[in-house]
Amino acid sequence: CYGDADKVIITDIYSAGEEPIPGITQVALVAAAQQVHPAVLALPSQQALPAMIMEHAKAGDIVVCLGAGSITY
Repeated sequence: CYGDADKVIITDIYSAGEEPIPGITQVALVAAAQQVHPAVLALPSQQALPAMIMEHAKAGDIVVCLGAGSITY
């Protein structure tokens, strides 16, 4: 779903009330995604998202945020 993206930023994984899946972490997801997309980045913290977008986005870019819960920056 992100094959044409210039950059992909992956946040930490939060449950929506369900049990966590063993072995599925932000680190594991980023590592797997980096095998098929060269520009996958890990978001170090939710508070870092605005600065990370400003660092990587250029005028005319489209920024799409997909997630659940607290992805509201």
